[in-house]
Amino acid sequence: SGDVAVLAPAGGDAAAALRAPRKLVMFHFSSGLAAAPLAEDPHFMALAGLAPGVVALNRILGLPEALHKAALTRSVARAAKACGAAADAWYPRSWCLPQEAHALREADDGESCYIMKPNRGSEGDHIYLTYAPPRPWEPLPPTKHAYATQAHWVCQRYLPRPCTLDGYKFDLRLYVVITAVDPPRAYLCRGGLARLATVPYAAPAASNVSTTLMHLTNYSLNRHAAAFVPADDDRGDRASKRSAAAAFERLAADRGVAVEAIWASLDAVAAKTVAALWPELAFRHRSAFGASGATRGFHLVGLDVLLDE
Repeated sequence: SGDVAVLAPAGGDAAAALRAPRKLVMFHFSSGLAAAPLAEDPHFMALAGLAPGVVALNRILGLPEALHKAALTRSVARAAKACGAAADAWYPRSWCLPQEAHALREADDGESCYIMKPNRGSEGDHIYLTYAPPRPWEPLPPTKHAYATQAHWVCQRYLPRPCTLDGYKFDLRLYVVITAVDPPRAYLCRGGLARLATVPYAAPAASNVSTTLMHLTNYSLNRHAAAFVPADDDRGDRASKRSAAAAFERLAADRGVAVEAIWASLDAVAAKTVAALWPELAFRHRSAFGASGATRGFHLVGLDVLLDE
C-alpha cells in the first residue's frame, strides 16, 4: 500500500528501525541486512495476530526450503497418504528423481507426456517436455546451476488439456500470506495474475514438445517473444500478462465459467497446500521456539495454478 516505506540500503541503520516503537519491521536478506519501519497497519497486525510494538519478520523458518519442488512434492504425497486422498486430484502426479526412478518406470504407460523440472530452478530454466522420462540407470541431464544436480529433479505427468485463453495456454499466479504455522493460518488474495504462453496451444506431440513457448507460461521466457503483448490501458484484457480478474471475466463471457466456483476450488488448493506444509514447518518452529512459541513472522508465497479444460 502507499504507506510502505522504502527499504533502507544494505548497511542502513537497522538498529534504529528496530528501536522504533509500534512499528512493523521488514528484513530483506538478498543484498545484506536492511530494515525499514512500516507505518503501523492495525488491520494487518490483527490478521497476523501481532500486538502493537511486536517486531515481525517477513520470513517463516524453513518455508523457502519446504517450497523447493522436491520437498513440496514429498509433503503433498505424505499428506495425501495420511488423509487417504488422491494427491493427483489437485497436484500433478510427480516423482522425485533419481530416488523414485523405479516407481516412475513402473507407472509409465509409454504414451504419457512428462514435464521435467530441476528441483530449485526458477523462471522456466531447464524445464522440458518428454515422452521418454529418464530410466533408473540413465544419468539425469546436467544444468548450469550447481544446485540442480542429477539428485534433484522432479518429473510430473503433463496436463494435456489445460484451459486456454484466446487459444493460448495460461496459468494463474496467486498470492497466499501465511501468518502462523502452529496451528497454520493463511489468507488467499482475491487478485493475482494470468500469464499466457505466446505460441497457440496444441496438445503435446512428438512434433511440438520442444516448442517451449507453447507449453511454458513463464513470463521470464515469454516476454522476449515477438508475439508477446504488453499490458497497457487500451489492451490490458488482451495482454500476455493480465490480471486474474480480466482472465476470469473473459472465461465467464466466452464459456459461461462460474467464477465463484473457480475461486472456491482455488481456496481449497491453497488450503491443502498449506496443510501439506504444516507438519514440517511446525516441527521446525517447535524446535526453534518451543511448543508454546508464537509465530513472529509472516511469509508471502506465490502459488502457480493451472486450470484444466
